[in-house]
Amino acid sequence: MADEQIIAVVGATGSQGGGLGIAFPVADKKLPDIAAHDIGRRAHGIFKAGDECIGKTVGIAGEHLTGTQMAAALGKALGHDVGYADVPPEVYRGPGFPVPPGVFPQPR
Repeated sequence: MADEQIIAVVGATGSQGGGLGIAFPVADKKLPDIAAHDIGRRAHGIFKAGDECIGKTVGIAGEHLTGTQMAAALGKALGHDVGYADVPPEVYRGPGFPVPPGVFPQPR
């Protein structure tokens, strides 16, 4: 599980009750996840494959997890309970959420 991605992209926050939580708009949908070191390993394998991968698209993902599953995995890695809150995209795009530009683009 790519805990570093969840913290960097989603952001872990303290709740009013003192616990940890993550919040983002995925409901019960599963998102692909991969740790940075796994990307490096896969890239190395692609370069070693040589001509076999030229002109091909290679998809990589470690796990596919729901928000609740991501919170549970992050909690296990941290040794603390981590909650998950599903929020509407328009709330998530609003002020107060640590989302890098372009992750959830504004509708046209």
